[in-house]
Amino acid sequence: MRAPSLQHDKPCSLLFRSAPARARGISLIEVLLVLAILGVAAGLLIPNLSADIPTKLEAAGNVVQLELEYARSLAVAHGSSYRVTANVVSQTLTLEHSGASTLLEVLPSTPMRRSSDPPDQQILAIREIPLGQPRPELLGGVSSGNTPVLAPSVEFTSVGSTTAASPTTFWIAAGTGDERRFLPITVQPITGLVEMGEVVAALPSAIANALSDAEP
Repeated sequence: MRAPSLQHDKPCSLLFRSAPARARGISLIEVLLVLAILGVAAGLLIPNLSADIPTKLEAAGNVVQLELEYARSLAVAHGSSYRVTANVVSQTLTLEHSGASTLLEVLPSTPMRRSSDPPDQQILAIREIPLGQPRPELLGGVSSGNTPVLAPSVEFTSVGSTTAASPTTFWIAAGTGDERRFLPITVQPITGLVEMGEVVAALPSAIANALSDAEP
């Protein structure tokens, strides 16, 4: 059988010339979403079940950090405000739009959202992070001023900063008895940048007192 003739095909130059017309520019929010999704995917490379508690706790901390960073990226990309709220009863961190525009209330559809999440919320269930036993536990958020006080939420502004005057720290824990460990994830107020601290064997007394108000 004779090969089809290329006589009536478009010249290569036309093909190359038409390519830009078919291409669509990538917006900033799309770039940020992709980066956030890749970050969460990397954070979910959880250590195997035989890993020690500090290693598992740091893996859970990575996921919490990425959730907070995603909220900040949405705020900057959309020029609006987004809030993340800790709930120790349901053991969840809930991301939602807190700005004035109702058009932004429905959050972007990403692999980070569960099918059961409402359209206007993205919920990170701390105990569902696949760490095995012991499961991570959300202790709550604290405003780290001179005298730490309970701060169950952090709100990111359109420039990436937070509305808080002091750093906001979310504490998670894992294990029981002598093996119990604690990990802080802190949001800086001026920059909105998120930092994961070191695993510690005991909570500072001032932090423990503040978090006691969040206990169910």
